[in-house]
Amino acid sequence: MAGVIPSSSGITPALLAAVAAKANLDASAPPAKKARKQLDLDARDERLKDLFMPKYPLTAYNFFFSVEREKILSALSKPSISSEELDAAEDDASRERAVADFLARSASDNEHRAFEKSWTDRMCAEQLGRYDPDKKRKRLHRKTHGRIGFVHLARIISSRWRALSTSGVKFYRDLAEADMARWKEATKEYRRNKALVEMGLAPEKTTILAGGVQEKAN
Repeated sequence: MAGVIPSSSGITPALLAAVAAKANLDASAPPAKKARKQLDLDARDERLKDLFMPKYPLTAYNFFFSVEREKILSALSKPSISSEELDAAEDDASRERAVADFLARSASDNEHRAFEKSWTDRMCAEQLGRYDPDKKRKRLHRKTHGRIGFVHLARIISSRWRALSTSGVKFYRDLAEADMARWKEATKEYRRNKALVEMGLAPEKTTILAGGVQEKAN
């Protein structure tokens, strides 16, 4: 009979229907890699919605990079400092020497140490806060005339980290260890308070804070 597939072929109408359904499903479904990426984005969005989650701890290099970035950009933004050496630098090594000279002329060793202390104190204070995806800290705009891009800046800071003294490395590692301890303690408290809310052991209208649960304002 026309239109009927012989049973000897092993292909039945039910099998054809299943194949067609599978084809339609595959056509509408995103690729596996894209699907995984979307799941990652969804998980990130869920984390960002929780504004009271403790901030993740910074590493020693995180602290160092932030301090060095501010020092370098501040030095390059000063009109009293010539940039002829940096403009003439043709490789990373010469750029690093030029930046080191800039920093040496811009302030004394004691002033640099005082800056490191004040800037890292500020970073530690900010770490005590909570995530807020709608509020990003604005960085100060410095007129560097494009004399140094981020790639060169990152390479210079990385090189300066490798050349940092033992005492300097210890300073930043101590900061990182303290921030890790802060994060562990804050995370324990956060999870404990969140559990109280989820189990109904806290008032209905509550928000999770570092110091416990607190009733939300109407």
